[in-house]
Amino acid sequence: MTVESIMMLCTTVMTLLFGGLARKFEWVETTYLPIQNVLIGILAGVLCWLTGLNDNILTSILICLTSS
Repeated sequence: MTVESIMMLCTTVMTLLFGGLARKFEWVETTYLPIQNVLIGILAGVLCWLTGLNDNILTSILICLTSS
């Protein structure tokens, strides 16, 4: 698997996790879903950068933002 595939997989898992939590606790309304997706992309990008999948944090965040 390539780095981009792993980063997209990480973003997908985080999106599923946050989506499930949002449904369970009902803290996110439909008007705030784009903001939630941006936050998921940023968190996934930072996570991928911290794990060493990508050396550049900006590239990592941009790839995960487009994935989410």
